[in-house]
Order: sequence, then structure tokens, then C-alpha cells
Amino acid sequence: MTGRFWFYLAVTIVIIAELTWLHGGRNRLNNELARLDNAAAQQQLTSLRGYLGKQTNERKLVSLAKLLKNREAWLLQPIIDRAYELNPNSRDIALLASFFHPELKERVKELDPLYGEEATR
Repeated sequence: MTGRFWFYLAVTIVIIAELTWLHGGRNRLNNELARLDNAAAQQQLTSLRGYLGKQTNERKLVSLAKLLKNREAWLLQPIIDRAYELNPNSRDIALLASFFHPELKERVKELDPLYGEEATR
């Protein structure tokens, strides 16, 4: 074999090794970021549950849910569930809760008979 062949082989091995090392570093960084995001989400959920345990005003909870309407569902569901727990006879709260619990659609119809079949779709 010629010297040129060995040179190209060595360069190819070095390039593959560097690409593998960079790919591994990127994966480690992505895993670390995902772990930090999960830890922050768990801490946020723990803090929210502490607040929800102390809150007794369902109107404040509905206002909070409206403020957070563009956030993830895992963040909204405990707020709406707590509001429904505090006042299950409110049509508006039952309607919000029916998004996460489809069995509550019948409860909405009980609370407001004018809430027709067209509005449930």
C-alpha cells in the first residue's frame, strides 16, 4: 500500500473519531437540559400544588387558569380540578373541567339546560 492510502485512512479515522466525540457531547448536553427541564417542571408543579391546597376561592383559580391558558395541559389541569372541587355547581367551572374530564359534559348540561348539543362539539 502506498503512503497516500495510509494518510487518507488516518485522516478518515481522526475525522470519524471527532464526529463521534462531538455527537456524544451534544447528546450529553441534550440529556442534561432535559433533566433540568424536568426538575424545574416538577418543582413548579410542587409549588403549584402547595398553592392550590391553600386556595379556597374558585374565582381566583379560574382567573389563574385564564392567565395560563397558553401553557401546558399538565399545569392547567390541577388548577381547574381544584376549582371544580371547590365549586362543582358552577357551569363555567364544570365547562372548563369537562375539557380534561369528558364525563363532566353531562354535568354541564344538568347545570345549564340551554347548553345544547351544538356547543359540546
